[in-house]
Amino acid sequence: MELEITPEAFYIGDVNVGQSVVVAWGVMVVLIALAIAVKIKSKNFTEVPKGLQNLLELGVETIQKYSKTEVGSVWEEIAPYCATIGLYIFGCCMVELIGIRAPTTDLSMTLALGLGTFFWINYMGFRKKGFFGRMKHYVKPIPIIPILTDVAVPISMACRLYGNILAGMIVMELIYGALQYFAIAIPAALSLYFNFFDSAIQAYIFILRSPTYRKPSNKRQTNTWR
Repeated sequence: MELEITPEAFYIGDVNVGQSVVVAWGVMVVLIALAIAVKIKSKNFTEVPKGLQNLLELGVETIQKYSKTEVGSVWEEIAPYCATIGLYIFGCCMVELIGIRAPTTDLSMTLALGLGTFFWINYMGFRKKGFFGRMKHYVKPIPIIPILTDVAVPISMACRLYGNILAGMIVMELIYGALQYFAIAIPAALSLYFNFFDSAIQAYIFILRSPTYRKPSNKRQTNTWR
């Protein structure tokens, strides 16, 4: 089997493996390695948190509180998903700091994330409410409205993420092309914003949208599942 590597893709025989796929899997491997390292390190954690432990506990508690508020009794199953998807999106966006195009600038990548959330939420709905209990969601008040909503939400989540990350990349390319060698500080500062702060914001928004992906209602329902 012949392996060929080009700047845009990997070729394994006649199979074209896109760069975004390779980078996305690379980010996944890094996150798994970090998770294992934190698990090993957690054996030395103390009752009074400090340093890395303090930062980790702050992040976990924030996601737990938000999940409890939004989905009630099933928060323990939703919180890990939200944390995982948020870190994954952030990691995929941060690779631009080392000169690699972010996988999230590929619409197929963000659609996969949106569809993953769609299937996960519906799986949880069927498991918690049963087949017939979950299907009631699609027949009240008008059948077509819940169906269109369930289809539109993951697509809107995917397009929002894709558009924001791609826009940031295009802006940076235009700035670097216009200024070239005449300025360093401004592009560097903007690069820090688009690659770090904007990545964190987009990951945070995706996390916020995932638990609240439920039947639209004028009255907020925090203790029911879909």
